[in-house]
Amino acid sequence: MKRILFIVLLMAVCLSVGPSIAGNDSKVTICHYPPGNPDNPQTITVGAKALQAHLAHGDTLGPCPSGCLLDENLCDDGDACTNDICLPTGECAHNPVDCDDGNICTEDICAPAEGCVYTSIDGIPCDDGNACTDPDTCQSTFCVGQQVVGCCLSDLDCDDGDNCTVDTCSGDNTCSNVPVDCTVADKCLVGFCDPSSGLCDTTPTNCDDSNDCTDDFCHSDTGCYSVAICEGSDNSCGCTACVDCSASDGWYNVGGTYACCDGTSACAICQDQEFRNFSCSGTECTYAVTDTQTLKGDCTSCGDGDTCDNGGCVSSFTYFTTCGDPTCVGYTDKGLPLCTTEQEGHSCDTEGTVCQIENDFCNTNIICAAEDPKGSGCPISRARYKKDIRYLNSNERAIYAQELLNFKLATYRYKADGDGGRMNLGFIIEDVEPSVAVYADLDRVDLYGFTSMAVAALQEQQATINALQRELEILKAALEALTRKKK
Repeated sequence: MKRILFIVLLMAVCLSVGPSIAGNDSKVTICHYPPGNPDNPQTITVGAKALQAHLAHGDTLGPCPSGCLLDENLCDDGDACTNDICLPTGECAHNPVDCDDGNICTEDICAPAEGCVYTSIDGIPCDDGNACTDPDTCQSTFCVGQQVVGCCLSDLDCDDGDNCTVDTCSGDNTCSNVPVDCTVADKCLVGFCDPSSGLCDTTPTNCDDSNDCTDDFCHSDTGCYSVAICEGSDNSCGCTACVDCSASDGWYNVGGTYACCDGTSACAICQDQEFRNFSCSGTECTYAVTDTQTLKGDCTSCGDGDTCDNGGCVSSFTYFTTCGDPTCVGYTDKGLPLCTTEQEGHSCDTEGTVCQIENDFCNTNIICAAEDPKGSGCPISRARYKKDIRYLNSNERAIYAQELLNFKLATYRYKADGDGGRMNLGFIIEDVEPSVAVYADLDRVDLYGFTSMAVAALQEQQATINALQRELEILKAALEALTRKKK
């Protein structure tokens, strides 16, 4: 209340003083405290020239306070349901107290002796803001709703405790619990969800048809199948005894073919065979070997330096890869035939035949040759593999050095590595391009160009150091000369 009284007094002073000072009569209204009788102040008007003297003796601007301006307690009407205010005129005002608490579940009244009183209104409809409660009613000043069975606000509300279901809350506030799909393409495996982890696993398909007279198998594309078998001689599986096993008599190959001519320039293929006589044993045909022989082809001479390998002539030329471009910047069509069946390490017939590997980043070719053209490596950094060579002058070197110094360093992770990926340090291509440190079309850093910029910066730094050292030597010589002259 004291703060309100001070504000009201200040407003009264401003209202009184403003018009008086601004008027044309140059008069000012003040509150005069008579000497010897300061408890009997008088509101008077004085000339502007006399104002400073009055203020110096303790008088104040504006009319003298009256009414509640003199006593703040005069406006207290003893009613807790009113806000008591002292007006600038010294009169009291009593405004009603607003007891509305914004709660639909309370009856808001004001008691003169107590002030605002809030009584609970139970049972009336309300809205608790939760889409999964209905109905909502007032209870003990609060809006309380009954939970709707099966209603959800988030996926967490739909957790059925089963790791093998995908629990989702849909837009209509209903839950769905869809089993995890662990289906696999291989028909010889059965996919299932591990309830302890919620992860998919597989187990072999059970192809047992419970028939002792079949062998049961599985094919990954078609699934289970069975083949009838005959066991023993009692025909327990309904099999009949073998008939006319001799129809299978004859020569059979034993092992694979092999070279069988002496020397390295003549080739032929040999094949060992055995004669098998078949007979019936129980329900199966068995055989005994009664003779052996070796089939031998005619020896053929290999020409043009070819050699003999496993009975066939093999070319002395081989497909090799070339070094490719000195700097790998992406595939470029060189106008050569594209490689199809040619593969490095395979033999070839015509020396010097070249094809280009399609979409090779370094434009590597394949060549038919007697020996690897790469030798001990690819000398792509030698001057003879380059053209348009021009050395930088000092101004150009300074430009590259300054460009490198302007690179902003940043830490980052690659999106493909996820949130737990390794933190990297480097520069961002978009911050520096165009630059010799960037392959713009490939979204890559040109490490050779970037390193060369670093060398330019080091050379420029050393040139600056050398210049400073020369200046220092000149200053030292001048100082020594001056010292000698003074002596």
